[in-house]
Amino acid sequence: MKIAAVYIEEFKINNDWFRRMMELISEGRAQKVNKLHFAEDKIRSILGEMLIRIHLREAWGMEDKHIQFEYNEFGKPRLQNHPQLYFNISHSGQWVIAAVDECPIGLDVEQIKPIDLDIAERFFAPAEIQYISDQSLERRLTSFYRIWTLKESYIKAVGKGLSIPLDSFSLVPTGDRIILNAPTDGEDWFFRVYEDLSGYALAICSAHNNIPDQVPRFSLAEFQNKLFQFYDE
Repeated sequence: MKIAAVYIEEFKINNDWFRRMMELISEGRAQKVNKLHFAEDKIRSILGEMLIRIHLREAWGMEDKHIQFEYNEFGKPRLQNHPQLYFNISHSGQWVIAAVDECPIGLDVEQIKPIDLDIAERFFAPAEIQYISDQSLERRLTSFYRIWTLKESYIKAVGKGLSIPLDSFSLVPTGDRIILNAPTDGEDWFFRVYEDLSGYALAICSAHNNIPDQVPRFSLAEFQNKLFQFYDE
């Protein structure tokens, strides 16, 4: 599994950088970026794809001309002509995180913001609602986002999108384990929750248990330097 996170200190678009990135990303991504109104959304969208491209170059030696994207019937993006590789991207607030692996993977990062916890009654399974209720008052918000990111990571790994109702399965942290109760057709799924991103919740779901303990992190400036090293060679 190749994974990395980029922290965006300041959402300012350098025109030269923006033009360079728009030349490197896929045509479909460029079209989406051009439709976005806010610099924050443009930067996050570009960085997501560039993280995937760097992973593919570093770990699999793939040239950009061989990196093409398509979508399955549920709208999940995948690599064209490389069915053995899977990837996933998530961003929220100042973080953009992306991973590539040789088995299905899903990840979700969410900025922890105040929210009406009654929303759990609408989307969560009874076991998850009980898990949140069992927490102390000061930990319930964090617990809500822990469950939310776990559920999103699972849905993204399975790759069937909104065809899987959020309350049709449960994911409950129990000690060092995450207990999944879902009709998975015999599939095994493994999870990891990261609690060291201050103010954010991050969860990864994978078809194998070799999930890294730490996610490599870069500032935007560090990642830009990394990009230039690759593309100025």
